[in-house]
Amino acid sequence: MINAQEEDRDALRFLWWEDQEKKEVTVFRHNRVLFGINCSSFLLAAVIDFHLEKAEKSHPDVVKLLRSSLYVDNYVTSVDSVGDENLKSVATDIIAEASMDLRMWSAVVTKMGIG
Repeated sequence: MINAQEEDRDALRFLWWEDQEKKEVTVFRHNRVLFGINCSSFLLAAVIDFHLEKAEKSHPDVVKLLRSSLYVDNYVTSVDSVGDENLKSVATDIIAEASMDLRMWSAVVTKMGIG
């Protein structure tokens, strides 16, 4: 739910039938960025990039992982330790700044022996 700036909302106009029989329509404008239109993937990437740039100075390691492991709005990564709660917490907070959720976390623990 990303707000569109007031001066950009005229580009987000749409028509709504008030009365189809009388052929009366009303013009509305979206207040939020639309997803599902041609430029949606660009807008999503720009918003995520904006928030990653804001967080880069305070959390450079987490931002680096996010940049290398985000695909559209999905994040897939692995860490050395199940106890690395810092990554989950910080990554979730960074993306929350963009009013988005990182959710469906899962952990798979494996023990690999050599020899």
